[in-house]
Amino acid sequence: MRTNPFPTTAYIGPEYFCDRKEESEVLKSNILNGLSTTVIAIRRMGKTGLIHHVFASLPKSHLIVYLDILATNDKKEFLNNLSSAIINSVPEETTLGKKIWKFIRSLRPTISFEPLTGNLQVTIEGTSTETDSSIHSILSFLERLKKKK
Repeated sequence: MRTNPFPTTAYIGPEYFCDRKEESEVLKSNILNGLSTTVIAIRRMGKTGLIHHVFASLPKSHLIVYLDILATNDKKEFLNNLSSAIINSVPEETTLGKKIWKFIRSLRPTISFEPLTGNLQVTIEGTSTETDSSIHSILSFLERLKKKK
């Protein structure tokens, strides 16, 4: 049992999520209606918790990829972090997972385990132009997945 009802390290479920009902409903509605949304606030105001809370309330049929780009320094890091977030979002043995893995493998990545979390980590090497092309390919691939539903 948790003694602190206000966790600061991770989202641990709706029973520990306070208030923000209106923001949750707006964000959920925007996601379900395909609207891009930017959440802006100063640090430590609960943006990440709000996002994870809304994600937990979405239908299980949704592919949810969460990526915090704060520590991303360039396009190559963005590409690698995005690819890693995608493959860690869905089990490889599912139909969708097989499609995602097949696509990610087509980019010729190096796949390893992140030592602290045990999550898969993707590294895709290439020139700046190849990095731009790979980012575009990934986003186009995800957009095509959306249209197939």
